[in-house]
Amino acid sequence: MKANTIALALCASAFLAAPALAQMTTDMGTVKTLSQTDKLTITENWLKPGQSAEMASRLGAGVYYIQGGTFELDYKDGTKKTVTRATGTARIATDAQPYAPKNVGKTTIHVIVFQPK
Repeated sequence: MKANTIALALCASAFLAAPALAQMTTDMGTVKTLSQTDKLTITENWLKPGQSAEMASRLGAGVYYIQGGTFELDYKDGTKKTVTRATGTARIATDAQPYAPKNVGKTTIHVIVFQPK
């Protein structure tokens, strides 16, 4: 766990020094690309209540929850799972199966995502 926290902190320092590259708002929320290389993309993401993000594999992604909330994870095979993530927590995604997270809570979820390519 300590190694994950250190790795996340190092990645965070990389985007703090870099200018924002792009921001996109759709029915699927807002995604702002903060920095990217050939090996890593760092994005800032907002999901308002009722919004979903795209179906994708998030295996190995580091996620820091600036504002947590409750998600419904809709998996590619049709199964669903509800999870709650607390504000101020970080985690590394370990689920290899693609899914689309949907904000089923009452507040906007705000995260920083460190996605390996």
